[in-house]
Amino acid sequence: MNLRKSILVIIFGFFTGTFINSFINLDFWFALFLFSFSLIFFLAYLLQESHSYSKLSKECDSCGLFFFIAAMIFIGVGLGVLRYELKNSKNKINSFEISNKKIEFNAVIVSEPEEKENYTRIIAKISENADSINPEDTEFAKQIQNQKVLIYSRHYPKFQYGDKILITGKLQKPKKLGGVTAESTTGNTNFDWPLYLAKDDIYLESFYPEIKLISKSNGSFIKEKLFAFKNSFVQNLEKVIPHPASSLMAGIVI
Repeated sequence: MNLRKSILVIIFGFFTGTFINSFINLDFWFALFLFSFSLIFFLAYLLQESHSYSKLSKECDSCGLFFFIAAMIFIGVGLGVLRYELKNSKNKINSFEISNKKIEFNAVIVSEPEEKENYTRIIAKISENADSINPEDTEFAKQIQNQKVLIYSRHYPKFQYGDKILITGKLQKPKKLGGVTAESTTGNTNFDWPLYLAKDDIYLESFYPEIKLISKSNGSFIKEKLFAFKNSFVQNLEKVIPHPASSLMAGIVI
């Protein structure tokens, strides 16, 4: 079997493993079990193809191909199960009871803040340092470390990508949206907002917390320069073309 067909078999196994794991709660150990099976079949394939078993190979021409395909399928299914479990493990925050009291934590802004009409949306990643959270919330601190949080804040003060900030406020799980909202303007809908945020590994929200700047330039140097270039371009564009035409032009160009 050539490389292209082998990759196709692995991809088929990957999607199969992901599909099965979405209905049956498998785990990392089951993925390891599948990898072990793939190793057994691959060793059987090598033995089948070896010169010392040439007589056996003549008696079973299709055995080698069967062993190889089985090994590739088990590898693909194992990778699919493993990928699903890795993704699912990031969502453990959903099974934890979120306290309704205010907590304090450090976070780094990992995306360019998005200004809406009445508020600014900020995506920040909570710091690994559990000491940055109130001592009485130690257990909760361990749960939210390295988690992303979507913050709704006022327009001022303004923050930028890479800013390390101190946040004091309440955290909550995203809820499904119904009716006309800031995120859904199509009328009477029941938009799955938590699922939409989950694609970006965001499982927490905070509405209008207290935010203080700690330090700047804590993100990627390249992304920081690209955002700075973009903002400079938009500002120069606004000097030449009046609003709202400048915003439309910036949106089309960028």
